[in-house]
Amino acid sequence: MVLKLYGPEFTAGDTGLVAMALAEKQILFELVFVDMFTGVHKGADHTAKQLFAQVPAIDHKGFLLYKNRVICRYLEDTCLTQSTVLLHPIRPGG
Repeated sequence: MVLKLYGPEFTAGDTGLVAMALAEKQILFELVFVDMFTGVHKGADHTAKQLFAQVPAIDHKGFLLYKNRVICRYLEDTCLTQSTVLLHPIRPGG
C-alpha cells in the first residue's frame, strides 16, 4: 500500500515540507488533492482524517497522522529501511 499524502495540488508550505521529507527518504507516495479553495477540506471525508480541517495529513497503511513535524518524525522513526538518510542527524534525547 502506497502512503497517501493529503494536501493542495501544488505542494508548498507544510505539505511541501512533508513531500520533501518523503523524497529524501525515498518513500513512494500518492498526493491526494484537497481543494482548500472550495471548502473540501471542511467536509466530513477530510475531517475524518484531519480533525482540524487542515493539511497535510497522511495515511500510512491505515494509520492516520497530521501536523508536519509529527509526520516527519514518524517517517524518521518508522521508515528507516527506505533510505539511510536522516532527516535530523542530531536528535536530542534519543
